[in-house]
Amino acid sequence: MRIVEVSTMSTPITLYDVVFVPGGKRYSYLAGADGYAVGECVVVPAGRDGREAVVQIAAVRSCKPEGLLVPLKTILRRASEAESKAFGKPAAAKAKAPRTPAKPDSSYIAEGLQPDGSLIICYEDYGVEAFSGMDYEVTYRLNPENTAKLRAYLSARYTGGIEYMIVQECGPGYRRKALTELFSEAGVEFEQFTWIA
Repeated sequence: MRIVEVSTMSTPITLYDVVFVPGGKRYSYLAGADGYAVGECVVVPAGRDGREAVVQIAAVRSCKPEGLLVPLKTILRRASEAESKAFGKPAAAKAKAPRTPAKPDSSYIAEGLQPDGSLIICYEDYGVEAFSGMDYEVTYRLNPENTAKLRAYLSARYTGGIEYMIVQECGPGYRRKALTELFSEAGVEFEQFTWIA
């Protein structure tokens, strides 16, 4: 998977906004060596593991590199005719296997309280003007010790689950108080992962 640190470039770059499903959320990719057209299907690296996915180009735009804060992935290739025809069609249903207890996948981030006592909180904002109208996503991860510390801090004022108490303290969409402000007040440490697309 090729990732480019665009903030080091000096000339304007072309970004391709793609969708993984028709009408879905847009994600930005660099073109690589080829040029592509709106409506064309291409293959991109997706997710944390860089698996290949067929997407459709929804928009092409030029942008100044200094406005981008994160590295961007590059389109891998044009989709084959069969891949293009399959875009947007639901996958064939697979037969369900009997349920067996699954081990937690540490690479997958699901929001909320985790089985090990850690906490993951995701925040999204779309069309952020400061990022040239791009989408901004940030994920916070607290280990079990810091999750317990945050729960104790919030329990002095609220009752209920930790996720409910956070919303009571910070407001819907964390608009009354930023999560980082809450973490600072509670004296908890956290990891932060940011994605701008």
